[in-house]
Amino acid sequence: MKYTGELQKPVVERQLGLLASDADFEAEFGRQFDEIGAKLPELCSAHGIKYGDWLALVFALAREHVPGFKTQQRAGRKSEWHAFYRAELFVDVVSMIEANPKMSIKGALQAIQNLDRWREIAKPMTIGALRKQYDLADSRAINIVRDARTWDALPQDEKNQVLNAE
Repeated sequence: MKYTGELQKPVVERQLGLLASDADFEAEFGRQFDEIGAKLPELCSAHGIKYGDWLALVFALAREHVPGFKTQQRAGRKSEWHAFYRAELFVDVVSMIEANPKMSIKGALQAIQNLDRWREIAKPMTIGALRKQYDLADSRAINIVRDARTWDALPQDEKNQVLNAE
């Protein structure tokens, strides 16, 4: 992918003199951090990701730039499902059942078919086919999705504390 606009311009480090204080270095780091952070909405847009969906952005960037995240086409019918779709489906089903303990997996899958975020991929599928995707969910991907959602749910000040912890 070829980036344009602000994404094409690197952040230029300002040279600090020999007499620069720790506060000067912290201010320069803060300026660089802010300048990079201001480019995040444009980066999300360039990859077709909703701003704030950090897990999707991480995987979009990894698939774009890291050979180990790229997949090769296999023979046969193409599948829209990958490990993280399955994991998100699994987490959504479990969340629905936790919110309504009398709901079955089948009932949760039927409800998921009507959610906006799942309508396009899940609505045309049978409940049996959706259940197969639910059953195929990988526990490692499930943990990543749960961690990402926990992170997204944190207030920004708590995220900042974690990011700024040394």
